[in-house]
This record gives sequence, C-alpha cells and structure tokens, in this order.
Amino acid sequence: MVLDSLHIAIKMGIVEFVREISTLYPHVILKKGKGKHEQILLHVTISQRQEKIYSLLSTWVAEKNVGIQCGDAYGNSVLHHAAARAPSSRLERVSGAALKMQRELQWFKEVQDVVPPWVVNFKNNKKKNCSTGFHRQA
Repeated sequence: MVLDSLHIAIKMGIVEFVREISTLYPHVILKKGKGKHEQILLHVTISQRQEKIYSLLSTWVAEKNVGIQCGDAYGNSVLHHAAARAPSSRLERVSGAALKMQRELQWFKEVQDVVPPWVVNFKNNKKKNCSTGFHRQA
C-alpha cells in the first residue's frame, strides 16, 4: 500500500510526500513493489524524470552506497531507465525535437555521472546495454 502510494507520488512529482515517507521508512527506498510496480523507487524516479525526487533519493542512496547497482525484474539498471523514452507528459513541457533530445541527453548524463563505470556496459535480461536502448528509441 505504501509503495503504491509512493509510486503515484513520484509519478505526480509530489516531493514532500516522498521526503516524509522516505525519512520515516528509509527501507522502502530499496524495496521492490509487486506487479507493475516491480522496481525500486529510484528506477521509477529516473523513468519519470522527476529531478527533485531523484536528487532526494540519489543523495540517500549515495550515502548508503546501495541501490545504484540494483536491477529491476527485467535486469534494467538505472541507466536503462534513464535511456528509456521519457513519459509524454514530461516531454510535452519542452518544445522542439532538438530541445527534447538535448534534455534527454542531459538527464542520461546526470544519472550516468553517479553510477560506477561498469554499469554503462551492464546488460539487461534481453542482453541490451543502456546505450542500445537509448539509440534505438532516438
């Protein structure tokens, strides 16, 4: 129940809710949900392009030195999620294809800067690394 609420809060960008819950129950940050929510919160945050929540969670994850290397149920790393196409609701906020691509590249780079170098070449269950997905969707 709490994880479902957190997934919705992340999708909607409700930073205060995520901050409060993650402060009171820090263990939920790395807990995987069930069904369609079978990802840790950091993956959801990156996929949804929620910069403020990413900043909050990545600080915690970096302090604990965990989570960045966690894969989801499909073996996707945080970089796979950063390379996946942004939700249309996030892309609609930027006009022009070039600006959208620039924003996506900046987001990918921001996430890439906090992961160990080996994660760049990490392959998911379909044997694809993060750049394969990024270039294919571009």
